[in-house]
Amino acid sequence: MRFSDEVVVVDGGSTDGTRELAERLGCRVIENPWAGYAPQRNFGASQAAHDWIFAVDADEVVDEELGAALEGLRGAGAIEGHARSVRRVNKFLGDPFPESAERKVRLYDRRHAAFVDRPVHEVVNVPVSEAETLPGSLVHESHGDLEDATRRLNLYTSLEADLAAARRPPRAWRLVLRPLLRFGHRYLLQRSYRHGWRGLFFALNWAYWELLREMKVYERRRGGS
Repeated sequence: MRFSDEVVVVDGGSTDGTRELAERLGCRVIENPWAGYAPQRNFGASQAAHDWIFAVDADEVVDEELGAALEGLRGAGAIEGHARSVRRVNKFLGDPFPESAERKVRLYDRRHAAFVDRPVHEVVNVPVSEAETLPGSLVHESHGDLEDATRRLNLYTSLEADLAAARRPPRAWRLVLRPLLRFGHRYLLQRSYRHGWRGLFFALNWAYWELLREMKVYERRRGGS
């Protein structure tokens, strides 16, 4: 299944053989010093041979249905509008959590759209509500084990706290309510309880995310980091 005319890999200085593997697979690899998530994405888009860009992370996999939909668009010629969204399914400890899938704009016309430059959780500047959702799923092969989950949680909460601390002071209610609300949303509303212990750990991980981020906001505002 081929749904793209080329694959551009932007390498920010990896040392794990990523570049060599990508080149063996026929990708066009471009080295660019790490400048942040959104700048790297936008740089890669600027280097592409065509205007329609499908952005995929190294730990994301296009399933067959989504691949077929992308292939159909590629063969159709002109595409209406400026963007399309996909359904991204997170995996946690090897188990997919389709109940907590999220919509993200990942296919876009670079002449009219780009990723918004922010420290983490960058998005394309086209509202999801204005982008038709393609069938199939983009599977996020994240959090293979608890060590990986903890490492990512620590990194991303630090980036979020840096941004939040510059905008607002810490709030006690956030320390108490947001972790509880996040746990309830993941565990009950999104039914992660159906995944047994993995589902419980999944919901607790997100609750701790909220708690740790607010604690880091306090630390940064007090000048501790």
